[in-house]
Amino acid sequence: MGVIALVISCLCILSAEAATQTKLARDLRLSDGTYAVYTVVEGVPNWRLLPYLWVDKAVNLRWNRGKDLRTYVAPDLEQLQRRIDNKESVWCGWDRFFGASDTECVTRISPFGQTLVAVADSKGTQRLQSGFVCTATVEEKVSYVQLAQGVLGAALYWWAGPLSHSMFFRLSAGSLGFMMLSVLILIFVLSRAVPNKRGMGAACAVLGSTFTGLVRYWFGRWIPTFEQLMYSKVALAYLGASGLVGLAVTYYYDSDTNTKLQNILKYGLKLLGLALTATSTSMPEASIALACCLLALDVAMHARGFRRAGRNVMGAGRDAGQLADAALQKVGEHLGLGSPCSPKRTAVAPSPHVQQRVAAAPAASESPPSTTGSSQDLDAAASMPLPGDREARPQQNGAYTQTPKAQMQRSWQEDANGVESPLVQRGLIFNERTGKTIKIGAATYNRLVLEGFTPDRIKGVLTPPAAAARGTPKFAGSAGGKEPLERASPRSPRSRSMRQLQ
Repeated sequence: MGVIALVISCLCILSAEAATQTKLARDLRLSDGTYAVYTVVEGVPNWRLLPYLWVDKAVNLRWNRGKDLRTYVAPDLEQLQRRIDNKESVWCGWDRFFGASDTECVTRISPFGQTLVAVADSKGTQRLQSGFVCTATVEEKVSYVQLAQGVLGAALYWWAGPLSHSMFFRLSAGSLGFMMLSVLILIFVLSRAVPNKRGMGAACAVLGSTFTGLVRYWFGRWIPTFEQLMYSKVALAYLGASGLVGLAVTYYYDSDTNTKLQNILKYGLKLLGLALTATSTSMPEASIALACCLLALDVAMHARGFRRAGRNVMGAGRDAGQLADAALQKVGEHLGLGSPCSPKRTAVAPSPHVQQRVAAAPAASESPPSTTGSSQDLDAAASMPLPGDREARPQQNGAYTQTPKAQMQRSWQEDANGVESPLVQRGLIFNERTGKTIKIGAATYNRLVLEGFTPDRIKGVLTPPAAAARGTPKFAGSAGGKEPLERASPRSPRSRSMRQLQ
């Protein structure tokens, strides 16, 4: 804010226009023997940048006679003579270009340092020596156009992303662009409408002569001034119609889902903003420095945003990991499984807000896990394989991985000083009734258990209710060597009927 206030105060000091008038009284002999007249225009030192960066300094040259005269500008005599020899003249404005004034030239010069302004005959005659008078009027004023150009360029570059997604900006830009390109559209339409004249050259010639003739008829001169255009009903009606048509066309073809179009508009606005900023002051070096500062600030802001986003992601991941570990440990202790974390894992103290979230959950009690703990604990517990979900899952190498339920049951058997059967460790059990192995936890296993079958995990067998009631299950291959009654060899009804006949 301090820099902006300083700039505004300096511009207010220089707001008054300053004009000085002098004659081109110095002669410069050229290499071909002709002469040129010149004068020296003094400027301010380069260290006085701030007040004069947005100062428009122009030289208005007027001479009494001569039509084929050219104006040259250089910082010293050597460069001035070389530019005159090479015919490197400066731009004298649209009036001189269209021949409206042959004895006047308006050109802009730098307000820093000294500048040599010369007038020479383009045909190389010596008529400048006899009765030729040239007057130079130097005008200095604050260029609010350049100041607005710099602000507009910085704004376009900085807000290019939001502007490319704004419906109002896209419609406004389309309307203004259609106004600027309306002449080309008229040329295309006219070239399609003229019979047997499909060439663009004929269309340009017809439209150019017609348009310039109408301008000459309406405004009384070939190039109308800005004031004449602003107060002309025809010009205002033409601009209004072009703007409305451009608005309608932009609204019809505009699409928010076109990512490529939005990216083109975004980076086009950035380039336009850089171009406006790089030409917004009276010193080219300062303008380029401002554009580089804008780029550096943009890169720094993006780097800061990436670093902050990385820290946020890492912090969120660390907090989520701590919360998940605490929730898993709490659920494991509540279910009697112990801590699910590996003993080799280094314990990390959770952050304060994680401790608060974990402490907010009720302590482990005898109530079911579904009714205790916070929602975060339940979500974390749902992601881990709870007992009863599955008994064993075959791996790619054919082995079976024990689940928490199998591990829990194994620990119960080991506490009873028993050794679990290897068949049970693989998640299978032997059914005495059918003589086949079934999977523990499957539908058949659960149905048999509900019917009264007793699983013996030490021996790895599933005993029927009758044998379990006797308490001494007898099976083939046991130490007694006797076959149980229930396991007698099956006989078909036909064999039984044949035995009765016998």
